[in-house]
Amino acid sequence: MLIQVGRDAKGKIARGVINVPTLPGMGGIDVANGVVGAVLGMLCAVLFQQPLRDGWVRLRTRSPARCAT
Repeated sequence: MLIQVGRDAKGKIARGVINVPTLPGMGGIDVANGVVGAVLGMLCAVLFQQPLRDGWVRLRTRSPARCAT
């Protein structure tokens, strides 16, 4: 389903369009891109945070211990 967000030339809500509050100069595509980016960012964080942390800990424990003497 395609959702279109916007206003016509007179500033009124265009026919068949869902009104989403936006900042001045920010179009509907910007809002859609922001939502998609936020969702993908959260998904990547959830999927990859723990494996990356485990890999970093494994890498640090394999490297030789450095002592400041």
